[in-house]
Amino acid sequence: MCSCEDPQGEVMARAAAAARARRDEGYHCAETVLLSVAGLFSPPGGREPDLPLATGFGGGIARTGRTCGALTGGVLALGYLFGRVDPDDKESYARVAELSRDVLREFSGEFGSTECEDLLGFNVENGRPPEGESARRARCAQYIERAAELFARRVQREADRP
Repeated sequence: MCSCEDPQGEVMARAAAAARARRDEGYHCAETVLLSVAGLFSPPGGREPDLPLATGFGGGIARTGRTCGALTGGVLALGYLFGRVDPDDKESYARVAELSRDVLREFSGEFGSTECEDLLGFNVENGRPPEGESARRARCAQYIERAAELFARRVQREADRP
C-alpha cells in the first residue's frame, strides 16, 4: 500500500497500525484515533494530547449513536496539532474547521454517513448489535482505522505544504 515515494500512503499505513494497537490496548474509538494521529505527528518531547477529553466521545458521543467517535477523536487530534490557544486566532480556528470538514466529507462519501448509529445499523444507546458483538467490534475497527488513515493523511498534506 505504501512506499518511500508515497509519504501519505506510508503515514496512512502507520496510522492504521497505531489505531489497531491502541484499540487492542482497550481504548475506544475516539481515544484510539486521537492517540494514533496525535502520536504520529507530535514533536519528540512535546506535550501529550489530553486523553481524558476524548472519554465521553465513544459510541457516537456518550453512546448516543451520534457522530462517530473515530471522527470526533480525529477532530480532537486536529485541534491538538493545529488548534488555537488565543480566541483571537481566527486563522487556526478556520484551519481546523476546514481540515475536519474535508475528512468528514470523505468519510461520509465512503461509508454513507458520519453517524455511529447509521454506520453500525442499530440503536447504540440501548440496542444490541443484530450481528453480535464480535461483528460490531470488527465494523468499528474498520471505521476507526479508516478515520485514523484519513486524518493522518490530511495532517501529512498540511505538513507537506510549502
